[in-house]
Amino acid sequence: MSRSPLWHVILRWVPVATILLFAILLLLIVGGTPAFAGPPDGSPAPLEVSFIPPAIYPGPPHVDSAPPAVYLAQPPVVSGPPDSVRRPLPASYSAAPDYPEGAVWRASQGGADLPGLFGQPIPNPGFTTDLTYDAFYGFVAPYDVVSVLRTADGAYGSAEADGVGFFWLIPYDGAGRPTSVNPGDTFELRVNGVLAATLQSLDITGYLDVIGDDVLGTIPGLAIGTPVTVTLGEGPTMLADEPRVVTLIADGAGNFSADFTGIAGIGPQMMAQVEYRDAAGNTVLAHVYPSDVFRLLNMSSIQGFAVPGATVAATVYITYPTDVRWAGTVEARWPHGWFSFGGVWAEPGDVVEVDMGSGAPPASLDVECPEARPDAATNQILGWAPPGAMVRAYVWSSFDGLYAEDTAIAQPDGSYTITLPADLETRHWPYVG
Repeated sequence: MSRSPLWHVILRWVPVATILLFAILLLLIVGGTPAFAGPPDGSPAPLEVSFIPPAIYPGPPHVDSAPPAVYLAQPPVVSGPPDSVRRPLPASYSAAPDYPEGAVWRASQGGADLPGLFGQPIPNPGFTTDLTYDAFYGFVAPYDVVSVLRTADGAYGSAEADGVGFFWLIPYDGAGRPTSVNPGDTFELRVNGVLAATLQSLDITGYLDVIGDDVLGTIPGLAIGTPVTVTLGEGPTMLADEPRVVTLIADGAGNFSADFTGIAGIGPQMMAQVEYRDAAGNTVLAHVYPSDVFRLLNMSSIQGFAVPGATVAATVYITYPTDVRWAGTVEARWPHGWFSFGGVWAEPGDVVEVDMGSGAPPASLDVECPEARPDAATNQILGWAPPGAMVRAYVWSSFDGLYAEDTAIAQPDGSYTITLPADLETRHWPYVG
């Protein structure tokens, strides 16, 4: 009986060993497969699975803001034990600077504690309908399966809650496409197949008055005297629970006005989240924006809000309207219509003009450049601006859940000093304008 040459043995068994090793590693990574509920009729359901990006600090999504940025909109096959499936943060963020081991989520209603990552407050009682993101979110028991069904046409969505009970989901139409959540729609929300709430929202419209520091709007059908909570956000993000004003529906048409005078100077880069509670204690919210205004940031970026999908054109003139220093276009992004130009070249004395694609005349700005020097030891901003100009400085930190601002009038020599009503930390980014 002859023996096979050594190289025959190697060729025969090395591929087999490699395949076995690969299979073992795959089993270790994949693990078990979690079960998810489907629509009542038994047809396959799109499943919304969101996750925390690996590097989330220092600005996780805030309390009533957009959910995490990455979603699987297809009906994915998700495998692995629950702890291996990355899940969304609550739409809440107002954390302390440090994250001690065993930090908890503290419920704003009833003082209940839930295990979590950041020591953040649970944002809203009941379930939340977000008319801007066409989404539903809230808290249930950890790993409960939550589903919504639109009674008019069967639009459906489902998601599994994460380890602290937070869920976030959007509905899909019969073709498997994400569908809008419209005022007047009736959605049945079920937890583990049991009806937990019937949700129907009223329309929320409004705008930010950057001159009067007001947020004005209308919620038709909401009773006189119903509280309306208005919270400002920076750019397309809700950074903290403040600045915030709680106002009341003023008349039978559903009009409201939130006056931020003395609280926050509303700027072109701000939006507002408007929310109310329905009779069952569930939250309905939407976002409103300023119109036809923009800001020039650090002489190198132009930012503001336009209609989502609109083409925004910006031009920097050395001499208006003939000598162009810089020009560009960008698309206003869904869902807020936020636009931001990078790489802008502007200098004092230039004129910046922005056409926001709305058909209104372009907005323009004469460029001046105040100087600012923060002093963390004294919580002050010192600098230069045109004599007699009002200078505003603010700090907005999602890390601390902080908003602080103050103003000063530039002296005849152009100097100014602003003392912020908060501890100015080296990690803060003061804005001066």
